[in-house]
Amino acid sequence: MKKMAKQFEKVYKMHPDIGIPATMVVFPFRCDKKLTKKRVNFAVGEILTHYLIGTGRLNAQLVY
Repeated sequence: MKKMAKQFEKVYKMHPDIGIPATMVVFPFRCDKKLTKKRVNFAVGEILTHYLIGTGRLNAQLVY
């Protein structure tokens, strides 16, 4: 997740016309029914959101 957040940050830096902080929306990830029952799809989205916010340049919100 940390690596993915860094990739988003790289793209953001390539577009200086985007204001600071840029806002991103994160949707729950797709997974099989067994993992969905355990809400793993939401947990992965929350972890990614945490790392995106941690960059200091991006706002992120998980949308349910």
